[in-house]
Amino acid sequence: MRLCTLILLCICSLSLPKGWKWVRGPSSHHFVKERSFDIEQETLDQKGSAALSQPFYSWGRGSQSEVFLSRDGQWVLKIPRNKKVRPYLLGSIWSLSKLKSCLNSYRIASKELAPETAVYYVHHAEPITMPPSFALIDRLGRKMPVDTGALPFALQRRVDLLCDRLKETLDPAEKKKILLALLHLIAAEREKGWVCSDYAFSNNLGYEAGHALRVDIGSYCPADGTFNWTRVTKDIRHYLQDHGESTLCQWWDEEIQKRSQ
Repeated sequence: MRLCTLILLCICSLSLPKGWKWVRGPSSHHFVKERSFDIEQETLDQKGSAALSQPFYSWGRGSQSEVFLSRDGQWVLKIPRNKKVRPYLLGSIWSLSKLKSCLNSYRIASKELAPETAVYYVHHAEPITMPPSFALIDRLGRKMPVDTGALPFALQRRVDLLCDRLKETLDPAEKKKILLALLHLIAAEREKGWVCSDYAFSNNLGYEAGHALRVDIGSYCPADGTFNWTRVTKDIRHYLQDHGESTLCQWWDEEIQKRSQ
């Protein structure tokens, strides 16, 4: 009986995430430090260096990444999250697998889908000299210690969310134009051999100069025979329905049906 109790206590202890705190927020403990994955490193050019010559402030958290917004509001920095599973002994295996998947999506977004994602630069945790004015600031306004030689990240242009543009637009013709741009985006990704496995609509898509862009860049996977227009656009259909866009719903269903034939 005592042995069973001791074993149970050990399991409970190991199940607690490392660095667990009452107040959750981005810290260096939440970031996954990359190991060598034999990935070709991109070069940080003058424009990228200028973009990183400023502080980046904690701006949110996605399922794959911590997100930071530049002081000028023009750039977003995304860093893979260090999520642990329970029991904690499996955490390092989970983190490594998720890190490789997330970084691969970053690479795809940068190398093959830059026009569709607005990703400008991906850093794969190789030694790099960052501008001295670069800094990461947490939610409490504190400067975070960061080893950029061991920390992967993606630098992406900030764009307005597509769903916000859709809400602001009163003209039905303009709404259709925005939604058609979204369908063109999905078709372009698929034509290049990729599909985003995260179908969420509200926070994953942007809109700029008549073009839809993929804001979420951590969920790309190869397109295959299981691709289904109805499935990948289901969340959009729900959004239109929830906002009382009955006429737009009917038009949308017709557009999806055309592409499904």
